[in-house]
Amino acid sequence: MIKVVIADDEKRVCDLIQFLVDWDSLGMEVVFVAYNGIQALEAIEKYRPDVVITDIRMPGYSGLEMIERAKSLVPDMEIVIISGYSRFEYAKEAIKFGVREYLLKPIRQEELAGALARISAEYRQRQKRLSDDEKLRSFERKDLARTRSALFEEVLFQKRLERQELTIENLNNLYQFHFGDGLFQVVVLKIDGFHEGKGKDLEFAEEKVRKLLPEFLGSECIDMEYFLERGMFYIFLNFTRDKQSLRRQLKALLAELLLQKDILKELDITIGAGEILDSPERIRESFKSALWSVEQRLIEGTHRVIESRGEYTSNLADSELFHNFNRNFIQVLECQDLDGVRREIQELRDALLSDRKVTGHEILQMSKEVMNLYSLTMTKGQFPTEHLEELFDDFNQGIHSYGSVKEIFDYLETMLCRSFIKMMEDKKQADSRPIREAKKYIQENFAGPITLEKVSEVVGFNPAYFSGLFKQETGTTFTEYLLKLRMEQAKTLLKETKLSVSSICTQVGYSDTKHFTKSFTKYTSLKPNEYRKLYS
Repeated sequence: MIKVVIADDEKRVCDLIQFLVDWDSLGMEVVFVAYNGIQALEAIEKYRPDVVITDIRMPGYSGLEMIERAKSLVPDMEIVIISGYSRFEYAKEAIKFGVREYLLKPIRQEELAGALARISAEYRQRQKRLSDDEKLRSFERKDLARTRSALFEEVLFQKRLERQELTIENLNNLYQFHFGDGLFQVVVLKIDGFHEGKGKDLEFAEEKVRKLLPEFLGSECIDMEYFLERGMFYIFLNFTRDKQSLRRQLKALLAELLLQKDILKELDITIGAGEILDSPERIRESFKSALWSVEQRLIEGTHRVIESRGEYTSNLADSELFHNFNRNFIQVLECQDLDGVRREIQELRDALLSDRKVTGHEILQMSKEVMNLYSLTMTKGQFPTEHLEELFDDFNQGIHSYGSVKEIFDYLETMLCRSFIKMMEDKKQADSRPIREAKKYIQENFAGPITLEKVSEVVGFNPAYFSGLFKQETGTTFTEYLLKLRMEQAKTLLKETKLSVSSICTQVGYSDTKHFTKSFTKYTSLKPNEYRKLYS
């Protein structure tokens, strides 16, 4: 829609203008009505309208003063003046400021509608021309951007090209770069803290980085390109041999971004600089070292440029510390000890923080190993694991939005314990369901020959597991439960019927009267006939 602002110090004139025009048919929309020049200028700055309809004299700023200021804000805006002054000097001044139509009061509907119709038609023609040209330019830009960004996918992420193929000439031909002799480096700029509804802050930060990268690094580089993946800028640099100058520019870029802290609020920024190379053949090593450098923020802190130190080894997963954690962690999981789970995670965090040699990369790997161990243990323990895949996806995506060891382990503990509570509840439900089915089956079939093995088969468990589960869920053994069911039924038949003891014996699942009598006497401390005499 074509946005319109109306400005006149007489409210009845503003109302009349709105009433006389069929705005929808012209593809127009009145976005604001102002009653003085100051209001009008504020509305123009806020709404950036395509058309302004204004009086030539108003309080605050005159119409002409307002138009002069407004044109500096929105140069392409069309102006329609409606005035009670027909003097040529006013019209001449208005033309100087690019006024499109000069109409006299009293307003005539056909005159106003005609002027706006002309503006609408020309606006649409202009937009179509711009649209066609821009579509072509946009297609060309997108095609070039796709080609250049494929460098990251095919060279750094997927490693589709062999090392010997990573020559300046080959990269220029394949990805339309303009690399030349000089130095090569991968830099990673990481934005942390965009969890918990900070999406708008992240969008602002990413847009700010996009604008500042060419400004701060472009002049230093023969060519450069970046690839953005939610809070992570991978930057490929080819620059002259002045390493110190580029280092200063990276620090200046970071300083400029940190000046936005009042807007970015809780977002943290770190730059990890990879190894500097004199040719692109080993660029993957620079990429790897850049990742390790930016991961080191977990130890050294955010808001800094961290340079590669060539330390890529990680032996923590094979250490005694992790071996002991594995053993204790599995034990508390198997015991369904939620407090124990929290304790083990916190103790692992404290142990890692006390190790001066530990790296940020090892912190991330260790947290992922904990999740892997949790998954394996839960699967072996016959817990319902339907949500584990979703848990892993959420965890692996979310963990990269935190910039400290404490935040990483708080997130790990929260995600894992939330899952553990759900899995214990699901397991309890899953375990109680077959027990309910078993109890129903026993109640319907206790008069016949019924065994632990038979009931286990009905509910789909092996007898040993079913026996333990039955005791856990009911507080009694299978044999005790069956005995109680039969004895209570026998007591009812003895009290309420005149059936013989041998007949009752058969009806409650016994084939031998002597065995039944012995069991009944032990259960009630009375023989069947004694019980009948006492309670019938």
